[in-house]
Amino acid sequence: AVAFAMRAAMVTRQVYELERWDLSRSDYASLGLFKSIMGIGASFFLAGPLSRRFCQGCGTEHLVKGAAAVAVVAAVAEAAPWPHSSTGVEGLVAKALADPSLLVYACVIFPLKTAAGQVATIALRARFTEVVPASDTAGALAALDVASSAIG
Repeated sequence: AVAFAMRAAMVTRQVYELERWDLSRSDYASLGLFKSIMGIGASFFLAGPLSRRFCQGCGTEHLVKGAAAVAVVAAVAEAAPWPHSSTGVEGLVAKALADPSLLVYACVIFPLKTAAGQVATIALRARFTEVVPASDTAGALAALDVASSAIG
């Protein structure tokens, strides 16, 4: 359910980013590259260490709740009204400097949302394998992978 809700929110992400910051297609491609690099960094430096530290026993439940709370805080911060001053400015870097909401989104909000999603996914998979009997783990994980693939 969590993965499905996250996928549904991401479907309109491109249109939202293009319209909110008046990005051209080339600016959006540059932002996409930057977000990919930030996403890898967030996964490696935030999601991985947090999951390794807290995904043992009952810690998964708290980790999922914490990841959901971080995602909510990031969404509220993203929705906060910011003064828009990037109209007429060309280039992604110039727009980010003229409109601080784009800079905060790319450097803070997006990595937090990415890490929160990854931590929640890792913790939920860990919890899933804890409650499934050991003899059925392979089949259950295969079914989970099929269901995850169907969601996207």
